[in-house]
Amino acid sequence: MDADKVIAKAIEIYNREGGKEGRFERLDYETSHSYCVKAEQELKEE
Repeated sequence: MDADKVIAKAIEIYNREGGKEGRFERLDYETSHSYCVKAEQELKEE
């Protein structure tokens, strides 16, 4: 799976869910990784 697509989708999900912790790029590893996992799942379903 293309990493750029996963990251773009993760940012989309983060913003859709409110983006309460500031910019996606500044999230800690565990939080950003959880969004990337969600993004991979959504991309597989598409």
